[in-house]
Amino acid sequence: EVDYTRQGITLITGENRDMPGASNGAGKSNVLALPSVALFGKTIKGQQHDAWSRQGRKDDAESWVKLDFKIRGGKTCTVFRGRKPRGLKLTIEGKDVSTGIGSRGTQILLETVTGLTWEMLRNVLYIDQHEVTRILGGGDKERKEILCKFLNLERFTKAQDEVKAEMKVLEGTRVRVEFSFY
Repeated sequence: EVDYTRQGITLITGENRDMPGASNGAGKSNVLALPSVALFGKTIKGQQHDAWSRQGRKDDAESWVKLDFKIRGGKTCTVFRGRKPRGLKLTIEGKDVSTGIGSRGTQILLETVTGLTWEMLRNVLYIDQHEVTRILGGGDKERKEILCKFLNLERFTKAQDEVKAEMKVLEGTRVRVEFSFY
């Protein structure tokens, strides 16, 4: 059992009961996947809900996840995500606010209400074992790259690149305009 209201860092360990002494396959990632699946329709590793929920199953059984949480102001929210066509439902204080806006509209509303994106949640909840090894054993450049990814700073680098490209276009336009005045 995981208490998601606890603040700080929590280390989740596990033992694979089919292979004593092994930790792979013990379900550690699945514990963290549930809030992500409920809120964003994909696991913290990026696997889509529909594929993830059917993993290891041969039948077309129904699967769903429900998450109750509170937002600022103490309002209680419930998100219910099922396999298609059941889709996505969001209630705030017991009132269904997803009626008539479709799954995409409900997803946008959910992200607005929580103030979270999938990348933010992933970076808060989960550091892949491979990334931990790279942080501990990597060089400065590699550590910077991982920390930028972890803190979602990549978006600023992308925005900076876009501004630089736009500046080049605008500078070229200015030169052509100046020449036309002479």
